[in-house]
Amino acid sequence: MDRKHAEIYAKKIDTLLTSFFHGFRGKEKVLAVEVGLTMPQFFVMMMVDTKGSCKMSDLAKALSLNFGTATGIVDRLVRDDYLERKRDGKDRRVVRIYLTDKGKNIIVKVQEKRWGRLTSLLEKVDEKDFEDLFVIFQRILPVIVAGLRDHGED
Repeated sequence: MDRKHAEIYAKKIDTLLTSFFHGFRGKEKVLAVEVGLTMPQFFVMMMVDTKGSCKMSDLAKALSLNFGTATGIVDRLVRDDYLERKRDGKDRRVVRIYLTDKGKNIIVKVQEKRWGRLTSLLEKVDEKDFEDLFVIFQRILPVIVAGLRDHGED
């Protein structure tokens, strides 16, 4: 594809993805509030859940937070027994953040609600459209991922 067409499609994709994720972000905020979390707390817990455990520096970087802000969020989540800090078994200088059982239960609760809402929305879309969409994603995703790696963005 030539550069001009790539720019046109880049703008269209950006607009579509922004609309798509903006709609879901609003719903996630409602879900976070329903379980007593702020959005930053929710994102920290989701990141820890995804990674299994995190160092504070990695958490702050991944969520584009300064270290102090990330520490404050984690402090409150530790205080409320959603997260715990443990020394790394290989390097005692490193402190890792883990979900507690209470934190895991909240994540499961939120995910079940998210998937339930998404399922009810997707029931209204033709199944063939999704099959076509997934075929296209499977073709273009490796190209995009390789391009991100080439630019040091993975």
